Amino acid sequence: MYVYLEENRNAYHKGQLTPFFIAVLTILIIGIMVTVNIGKVAKIKTHTSNSADAGALAAASAMASTFNALGAYASYMYILYLDLKDIIERLIDEAEDATARMIAWLASAAAIASLGASLACPLLMAGQGMYIASMAMGIAFLLMAEYELAVQFGIMENVKGYIEALHEQQQMLYYNDDDESNSIREMVDDGVDSARESALALGFANSGVFSMLAKEQQEDYEDFIEDLSGSSATYSWQDGQNRQHDVTMEISLDDVVKYQLYETNEELDTITEDYYLLYYVLYGAIGAAIAYLVKQYNSLRSQASSYSACPQWICYTYPAGCVVPCYCSVTASATWPVIGYTAATAAAAAAFFPIFSQIEEAIQENGTFWNSSGDVGDKIITTIADVEHSRELSVSSQQQHEGADLTLWQTSYDVSPSGASASFSGGALDGHGITGVGHVPRLIEAN
Repeated sequence: MYVYLEENRNAYHKGQLTPFFIAVLTILIIGIMVTVNIGKVAKIKTHTSNSADAGALAAASAMASTFNALGAYASYMYILYLDLKDIIERLIDEAEDATARMIAWLASAAAIASLGASLACPLLMAGQGMYIASMAMGIAFLLMAEYELAVQFGIMENVKGYIEALHEQQQMLYYNDDDESNSIREMVDDGVDSARESALALGFANSGVFSMLAKEQQEDYEDFIEDLSGSSATYSWQDGQNRQHDVTMEISLDDVVKYQLYETNEELDTITEDYYLLYYVLYGAIGAAIAYLVKQYNSLRSQASSYSACPQWICYTYPAGCVVPCYCSVTASATWPVIGYTAATAAAAAAFFPIFSQIEEAIQENGTFWNSSGDVGDKIITTIADVEHSRELSVSSQQQHEGADLTLWQTSYDVSPSGASASFSGGALDGHGITGVGHVPRLIEAN
């Protein structure tokens, strides 16, 4: 080509190649501008994709931490329940022991009174002394029975206190009506809000916005990042050429509304009311028996002290012609009713044992139920089994930038969208010894 042009240079006029080079240069400039424009579009797409990915992973990490903490709290609730249940069961065992001793004292009071009555007539004067002594011992035995009843009552007051404390503590841990900031539900709600804020903050931090801003605009942008909240946000600004720029991020993350809770078998108020009813009945019965025996003891002792060598005789005709002293008649009328009354009280005291068994059965764990509010009734919550949640979230990012008007050339940029999905599954929330640690954040889809 060069040789050809050299040989024929005289056939050409000067400047004939200029249009050719101008055309080539124009094409080259257009190509460079197109390349730059395409590069900027690619850069915007990269920033958009990075912001969606970063936001999704940030939110998933925050939710994984929240669910791991929820599992740990559920385990703490269960440990607290087991500890207090063990204390309650041991106290009920002590109450049963006190009740058994009370029944033994009541039975002993009836037995000693019966023995004294059986010896009073045949032994006459000696029998009177033994009978009066048996009455005194019967009173002492009844006082011991009353003491054991008081011991039992004190133990059951502790049982009631522990039951109420357990109920209140578990309620406060799960859902505190007065101050929800101290509850598990509020902790999870805050965790969800924090995950959304983290997604927005990390998303905008990786969107490339900061590098596009003028120095005086960067401070405003930092304030915008600090105030981020909710599920979506848009940052808009204009550059030095009055071109409009908009960056939008949105996160789709469900709230945690429904909780699956373990609970105890029964409400305990009715059972404890049954206990107190029986307690006051027996307390009155034992007190009445003591008062009756004390009265008879004082009466019969007064009569015995007035006897001389032999009590007054009231003769009853028998086939053998024998006689029975007046003292025997008084003994029979005074003693046998209280013997039967005391024996009946001992039998009634045995009704405590079914109540104790009902309380022990009532505090056992029995199944689960789903709860979407703070109202869980009067049963005791033992722990949290699960929550209703997909363990997934998605983040979308979008950037729109107005192109530049270069007179001969006007740049334009299409809306650049991107999205990413993440999960935070893998761990269990069941508080039965599993702390829930194991929820792991992972990116499952990006586009």
